Amino acid sequence: MKKIATLLLASFGLLLLSRCRPDGGALRGYFWTSRQNGGPYYLYINDTLKGTLPAFSRPPECGEAGLEKKTLFILLRSGVHVITVKDRQGNLLLSERYKLYKGKGSLSLSVSMDTPQGSNRHVIYGDCSVEEISF
Repeated sequence: MKKIATLLLASFGLLLLSRCRPDGGALRGYFWTSRQNGGPYYLYINDTLKGTLPAFSRPPECGEAGLEKKTLFILLRSGVHVITVKDRQGNLLLSERYKLYKGKGSLSLSVSMDTPQGSNRHVIYGDCSVEEISF
């Protein structure tokens, strides 16, 4: 009887622990800048070039037609990501650290800046994140 109770308790514990893990989901990130001069500006994630930041005078919105083509679209999986922006000479303009957790039905995003001159503005709707990067 003790073995059955122990087995049931262990199974219940494993079931609870499995619900705490990320589901491998992702956040759809749409990056842009309002800085109109001095470009181009290049966005890197974990030291890998992802593309050129497009510049807009007004913020794009989640659900907007053609959002993936207008912005720099990047699928961000759960984990820690270092996002940097550099100019054409390779000078670092912005560095931020994303801590992203996407679990079953939940999303947690913590962003911290590693450079004093940079800032960002997020609009998150569901699994869509539109981020303006300023530097």
